[in-house]
Formats: sequence, C-alpha cells, structure tokens
Amino acid sequence: MPKARPIIMIHGYRGTHHGLSLIKQSFEPRFDCLVPDLPGFGAGPHLSSYSLNDYVDWLKEFVAKSTNGSTKPILLGHSFGSIVCSAYAAQYPGSITELILVNPIGAPALQGPRSILNRLAVAYYWIGSQLPNQLAHAWLSSQLVTRLMSEVMAKTRDSTKRRYIHDQHR
Repeated sequence: MPKARPIIMIHGYRGTHHGLSLIKQSFEPRFDCLVPDLPGFGAGPHLSSYSLNDYVDWLKEFVAKSTNGSTKPILLGHSFGSIVCSAYAAQYPGSITELILVNPIGAPALQGPRSILNRLAVAYYWIGSQLPNQLAHAWLSSQLVTRLMSEVMAKTRDSTKRRYIHDQHR
C-alpha cells in the first residue's frame, strides 16, 4: 500500500495541536497528519525570539525533518497558523504541494471594530518577544490568557458550544 501523503497542520494562537484534532481525524488515514505545537505553545519548543520569521524558520526545519526532503507536504494553517503558513509558502513555494488556510487572518488586523482587541494581542506577543526564553514560554503558554482570549472571541452564547470552544483551546 502506498504511503499516505503528508499534511502538516499549524494551529492558531489560542491553542495547541489539540484544536485541530477533528480536522486531523477527518483526513486520516488518507493523509499522514502531522500536527505539532508551535514554539511557545503547549509542548512546543522554546525559541530565543518569537517573530513571524522565527516561526517560518522553525516551520522550515519541521517540514525538512518531517518529510526527509523526499515528499512535499500539504500545509494547512488555522487562524494565526494561516499567517505562519502563508509566510512560509511565500518564502518556500516549491517545498509544498498545496496550501490550505482555515479561518485565515487576511484583513488588516489592526483596523475595524475589534482593533483594540487585536492591538492587545499584538502587545501580548510583543511582551513575549522581549522576555527571556523561559519566561517568554511561560507567558505565551499561559492558560489564563488563553481562556480569557477564548471567552472574548467566542461569539455564541450557547453553553455547550462555548465549553467545546474552550476545550479546543486548552
């Protein structure tokens, strides 16, 4: 039986690899799903800094290690992961076969009715980038901040849906 095509899934900024579990389940076994935690999130590695370029560099290494350079993967990014995946695809277009963006961040994020919340998110990540490595990891993986963001960003008032949303961002 031929080996399944690899698909690398990159989560958003409120979560970890757990948030993509339903999507992963729907792709398996037709695809070899790889769903890492981004640096600074969950069990993700520590970086010396946390800029978009740092995430792209990390993703380049992850793609190379995961595929051994033999098979070009499909790349899927959700929310903040869509920014990382888009930047990666722009820099290394020949290294993937397809790019899938789920709930992408495409509009100017610092404009519009939610600009204050977006500016707070930018400040949060800027602070994380200024802290020493170990403290930055603790700051960026804070369950309290993740829960607060999840509460603010969830649109539904349905308690069952809210519990599910919050569970996906643990």
